[in-house]
Amino acid sequence: MAYKDFETQKIALRKYYDNNREKLQEIAKKYRKSERGKKLTLISSWRRRGIIDEDLSAVYDYYIKQTNCMICLTEFRNSMERNLDHDHLTGEIRYICCRSCNTNLLRE
Repeated sequence: MAYKDFETQKIALRKYYDNNREKLQEIAKKYRKSERGKKLTLISSWRRRGIIDEDLSAVYDYYIKQTNCMICLTEFRNSMERNLDHDHLTGEIRYICCRSCNTNLLRE
């Protein structure tokens, strides 16, 4: 359906969303739990934090495969322990490390 102007389209989309809210929320929830959804959510989070790289998709693939901290070699117990450390001034990635090492790097 073609709309004459942006405001008309906006009203139609709002009405559609209001009428299908639960269905759309369920679809979004299912997507966020999918592998693709997890990947794109994390990459988006990295971008918001200022991490810069030519291929964040490749960084993600490497990040997910890391099982140990690159600094202290401790095995990650869960996904919350794994951190992508980066230089806050340049956005350059330095390490994939545990939360403890990442915190210690911030203090230096």
